[in-house]
Amino acid sequence: MTERWQKLKRFIVLRVLHANDPPHALALGLAIGVFVAMTPTIGAQMVIAAAIAASFRANKILAMAAVWISNPVTMVQIYYVNWRIGQHFVETGVVDGESAVQAQITKIIESIGGMSNLFFHLLDKAFWSEVLRLVWALGIELWIGSFLVGLICALPTYAIARWMITAYRRRVPRPRFRRKAARRSETAQPLPGARPQLRKPPA
Repeated sequence: MTERWQKLKRFIVLRVLHANDPPHALALGLAIGVFVAMTPTIGAQMVIAAAIAASFRANKILAMAAVWISNPVTMVQIYYVNWRIGQHFVETGVVDGESAVQAQITKIIESIGGMSNLFFHLLDKAFWSEVLRLVWALGIELWIGSFLVGLICALPTYAIARWMITAYRRRVPRPRFRRKAARRSETAQPLPGARPQLRKPPA
């Protein structure tokens, strides 16, 4: 567990706080990933997030990493909440009420022998077929709810991430950039006609 936290810390420091991208690009990449993670596009979320991030010149690595908020362990809960929110705006009647959705979710979980066996069924075609069938059955309510939840989560994510990255960089200057600035100042050529600056002898 400690090793995983160290890897996560190293990723945040190197890929986020000391990355070459400006805070806007990093925060936007993170927000795009969070937004895509809320949509019922699991299986293609990394590709979608990377494509959107490239279009807006955001950080693609953060966008692809953030989509893992939605994963085989959390996707059922996320999609169910999104569907319930979408029902407040439109109701097609494709799925007959909340109890029917819960029954389908329970059926999927029971088919793999419980949540504890989920990891062993990540490559099971039948499992994913049932999940996709449920997503399709939830219909337009799920898409509307996912879009709204995605926006609600992505907007504060961008604001908070940009503020935190900017504050960190002001407090801890990036060593890589400091070394580059020092090399540029050392190798800078004087302008034509400029008087050479004489160094004062030490006292």
